[in-house]
Amino acid sequence: MVPTLLALSRAFNRRPEYVQALGGHKIEFVVGLPSGYMHAEHPSACHPIKEFFGHPSGKHFASARDFIEHCVSLMGIGGYGLHNCACKLC
Repeated sequence: MVPTLLALSRAFNRRPEYVQALGGHKIEFVVGLPSGYMHAEHPSACHPIKEFFGHPSGKHFASARDFIEHCVSLMGIGGYGLHNCACKLC
């Protein structure tokens, strides 16, 4: 599995409320990010910086953990949607 998708899958599955909204089933992101979103990784002095781009504000998410909240809203799982997105950028 692509490391980015693995990180996103782990971020989702660590949130019990998301897993419960799918009837207790954990998920794996296997195809790619939602349409219009992309991931970039670049080196830094300490560790690679991984960022997710595509938010309508033009800003980016600094981690899979930050992006997953927005991603769940895009997917419309368990009553979550863009109208009540709880991500840091919305």
